[in-house]
Amino acid sequence: MLLLYTLLGLFFLLIICFLLIPMPAETEYLWAAGENVFKVKVWGVKIYTGNKKDKADESEPQAYKKDKSDKDAKMGFSEFMGGLSAFKKITKDMDDDINRLLKYLKNKLSCKMLTFKLDVGFEDAALTGIAAGAAYALVYGLASVVYNTVGIHKMDINVNPVFGKACVNVYAKSIFTIAPVHIIRILCMVLSIRGKIKNAAGKAA
Repeated sequence: MLLLYTLLGLFFLLIICFLLIPMPAETEYLWAAGENVFKVKVWGVKIYTGNKKDKADESEPQAYKKDKSDKDAKMGFSEFMGGLSAFKKITKDMDDDINRLLKYLKNKLSCKMLTFKLDVGFEDAALTGIAAGAAYALVYGLASVVYNTVGIHKMDINVNPVFGKACVNVYAKSIFTIAPVHIIRILCMVLSIRGKIKNAAGKAA
């Protein structure tokens, strides 16, 4: 019986140590023509991969899909700018919740690397310049918030205007360290914010 209690005690001690030891995690996101990919790795081991493709593209040859990529990636200027405005409004409406989340992240999460690349373009060169400038300001504003909150050891951010064709491509990658016990709390806070955003979107509709 004593041996059983000892083993149980060691087992729970190992669980507590696992929850408190910071672990390296890597996230990678790609949004491009007809493709939406999200990957998560922990200690170099892939634990999640989400890959969504347009159903219309799945039965087509790869070469044909590449030829169609420009058409599939098209997004109207008003739609793109509307998306940026909606994102700004959401962050403003959820200011208290976001600040609470950032305050909790401080000293609990360390960002080793942050990469963000955005290619945005329209057939009209003037509209491309306006959209790229607005996106640049928003992206760097958010990056500065992250930098001031948790710090970023290595940062690579590029917003590239693509003149002469319509496209919106996003690539993001981050490597950070955090203890699993904090992940649970962060997920709860993020899900709460997500729920409020959905409710706000439903009322607006």
